[in-house]
Amino acid sequence: LEYPLTPTPSLGVFFQAMSSKCTLGNTVLEFGIGEGRFLKHHLKHGYCAIGVDAVPDVVFKVQNANQELVTDRKLHLVTAAIAASPEDTQRMVPFYESHCGSSWNSMMRTVACRPCSSTWTSTTCAVRPVKPQHCAHLLLRYGTPKFVRLDLGGGEEQCLEEMKESNIKPEMVSVPGFSETYVTALAAAGYTKFRLVRQDSNDVPSTLGMGARDCDPNEDWRSLDSAEGGLRWLLDPAGQFDPALACSQGARRLDTEEVGRIWYDVHASF
Repeated sequence: LEYPLTPTPSLGVFFQAMSSKCTLGNTVLEFGIGEGRFLKHHLKHGYCAIGVDAVPDVVFKVQNANQELVTDRKLHLVTAAIAASPEDTQRMVPFYESHCGSSWNSMMRTVACRPCSSTWTSTTCAVRPVKPQHCAHLLLRYGTPKFVRLDLGGGEEQCLEEMKESNIKPEMVSVPGFSETYVTALAAAGYTKFRLVRQDSNDVPSTLGMGARDCDPNEDWRSLDSAEGGLRWLLDPAGQFDPALACSQGARRLDTEEVGRIWYDVHASF
């Protein structure tokens, strides 16, 4: 793969797909849309949104739930798998659909097929062959929106590398807090301030998007060292969940089959 990736000829795709009320400055883009919680939140607060997911049924459900916004061209949905490595775009690869819900779908079997909880030990999941695309190709095709959320269950670092090498710099990016190396990758892409955002409170504005807050009420934006060290502590395998703590341990890394009691997103900006 040669960098930087160059735009496709269809640089007008965003403006063809979206309403005239939508600009890149008021649009969010999510890779891995799950049940559509992130998209729904931003649409409710006046943003336009582009959602990308590998599973047609996931896209269909989100589209049906938001048909008016799709018709008004404020929500644009794309069915596409995103590469977890440069080689993935050259071949058909397995994509794993979790029985625990679409938020767990992943290119990584260990992510999608792990137990849904400590009491549910089934590790079965569905497999579909896909031919992934580079996330940077889609970003170059549609343009750089205000906010990009990566929820790919293992492909985030590859996407951040492509964004860095292609000089794609949204105002804000968020990734799952599966590893402190994600923070390092965000810093390598040029981001300088970070938040560790607790994600187990559904549909609470302080956990989603542009208005998300750090789990520590005394922190606004963290430095690189604080974000790396804080996430490392939250992911300590010996740490136990404490509901009384705003920044509780009990989160788990991507490469473990143990299910976390809590999880975090890392938000980054300049």
